[in-house]
Amino acid sequence: CPLAFPLLSLFPPAAMRGARSALLTLPALVVASESWPDLPGLINSADEASYLSVLGPALAAIKLSYTATYGSYRRPWAVNASLPGGWQRFPHLDADPPNGGFHGLVFFHAASRRSILALRGTDLNASGASGLADECADRLLWENATWESLPAECLRFPHSVLDYLSSAAAFADRALEALPTATKPLFVGHSLGAGLAVLLAANRSHEDRWQPRVLGLSVPPYDTALRARVGREPRELDQQRLAVVYNIFDPLYHEGNLTGGNAGAAICTYAPPEPAACARCYSPGAKEDSPDCKECFAQTHVLKNYIDDLNGTMQKHPRFRPRCLGMPSPRDILLV
Repeated sequence: CPLAFPLLSLFPPAAMRGARSALLTLPALVVASESWPDLPGLINSADEASYLSVLGPALAAIKLSYTATYGSYRRPWAVNASLPGGWQRFPHLDADPPNGGFHGLVFFHAASRRSILALRGTDLNASGASGLADECADRLLWENATWESLPAECLRFPHSVLDYLSSAAAFADRALEALPTATKPLFVGHSLGAGLAVLLAANRSHEDRWQPRVLGLSVPPYDTALRARVGREPRELDQQRLAVVYNIFDPLYHEGNLTGGNAGAAICTYAPPEPAACARCYSPGAKEDSPDCKECFAQTHVLKNYIDDLNGTMQKHPRFRPRCLGMPSPRDILLV
């Protein structure tokens, strides 16, 4: 199934100076940054208010990574939008190439000095540059394809555009260096964006310097990319920092379960009613590219389904609460 990636966007010095000047106007409300909580513990906690206070901005940021950036899902109302609740967005730090490549957004909360970096997932419309670049980059990263094995249409893009992991790393470094040095980052994303978030957080230099946490939705199996591109083994990762959420009928969860390709992160699942198409797709002898499997993908993997399933407020509770497998359910969770 296709996934998404974006390109290395270079910000001119004037833009960087403008972003830094904007940051200087932020009120210094606290001396130290507030750390993001232990996400698997928070997800398993009965403290729904604290859970929603983290999940709400994360889901909103992931949605904006699709609707505020160039591609098939771009919407005029979202282009300059930010998150509610005191969050500020810095467009000069965004990665948003108009002709295909990696896309990411940057959000900062002055009172807590937390930051959110939202990495966009797949543009599934491969008839445009955005979706085609995503499809080609998907092959390079998740399928470990060689440049020579890519379809001819992929060769319209420079190698640097399709190397989404390098582009995402450069984006994260630029953004976090421009934000206050004490910021505590949360990397969020869906599909390809979630996979990139895990790989970025697993990078030793990012881990040592920024101590990022990850909240990802429907992460593709990443073990091969982790070894080949990051040089680490799944057993080396810190589960307390990496929470990935799956609908158990999502084909990416099914694939990760079969291959062990999502080991190393805290796997957090929820179980809605199984779509009939998924039951047929997962039956013996079914083919991955069958109409049933495509329909199963559409009903379980796309971001809208995750937002509909997980989003909520204290007045309107979420339809589903994930449970992180094999993780403790602590009695006391730090308030967030």
